[in-house]
Amino acid sequence: MLTDLCCGVGGFSQGAKKHLVLGVAVDNDEEILRIYRRNHPSATAIEADATTLRFAAGPGVHVHASFPCQALSVARASPEKTEVEEALRRIRRFVVTCSTGGQVHSFSLETVVTPTTVALAQELASNMQAVGYLVVDMKHWGVPSARKRLLITTRMLANALRREDTLPLVGAKEAFAHAGLEVPLGTQWLKNHRGKDRDTLTRFIDPSVTITSTALAFADRHGRTLRMLSPTESAVLMGFDKRYILPTRQRAAQLAIGNAVPPPFAERVAKWAQLAMRAKPMAPAALALPTVPSPPCPIEAIDRAIASLQRERDALLRKRALESL
Repeated sequence: MLTDLCCGVGGFSQGAKKHLVLGVAVDNDEEILRIYRRNHPSATAIEADATTLRFAAGPGVHVHASFPCQALSVARASPEKTEVEEALRRIRRFVVTCSTGGQVHSFSLETVVTPTTVALAQELASNMQAVGYLVVDMKHWGVPSARKRLLITTRMLANALRREDTLPLVGAKEAFAHAGLEVPLGTQWLKNHRGKDRDTLTRFIDPSVTITSTALAFADRHGRTLRMLSPTESAVLMGFDKRYILPTRQRAAQLAIGNAVPPPFAERVAKWAQLAMRAKPMAPAALALPTVPSPPCPIEAIDRAIASLQRERDALLRKRALESL
């Protein structure tokens, strides 16, 4: 089962549901949660600030977090020191909570790759035996665009993912063809319109550059812009299906996709998380979900939802066992 913190439009849930039952999803943006619910009606979506939640998850539950990382991004000019420190504290608090006390079976956290975040991951891994990390470029995991990210997770899961074979690169042209999307006639390049890489070109047959809140453009062989990519086309380059529901406003949709987790990446993490949880059950003392103190509203709602979903899962497993007799 999956608990998805800062779920956004549901990129991690979309990939993970091939291996994990969707349980609880938390985000503090009600508009984005409405989109999440339309794509994942079986999950329990809760509006709350996932960055400050205190939580516990029982056996068979993988907790994933994709906290806001704008303050940590190297692309942002001169972030406030206090914002950076708070973002790092948030990561540290989540990892320590998940890896100590025996209250969380499996976890993962995805964030940007910077010298600061990597140094924090190294510190956590060296001080806690249960913690591991790795840096991945998601274009090697089946995503048709480059997206370099730091993954902090259990040591067992990190080692399993590190041993995984890389997948053949999927170019933008191949991704659009597979999705059945038409592109402007004469497209030879994808053009970046953002920041220091403005007007740089990527071959259309290669994976695109990182998808952000600013859309890329189709360009001809001379580098002239043909048109901007739509949010759906940006989503396809992140590994989403073209039918995935996005916000209706184009700017909001592009922002949501730029902040999303690519589903192919999530699928691989969830696959190995499921196997790792089966290989290493939780200790008996951790099997009961503990009572969590204040703040009562979002925490109690999450605890109730997790307990209810676990009861439903157990009932389904018993039914299947009886049917197989």
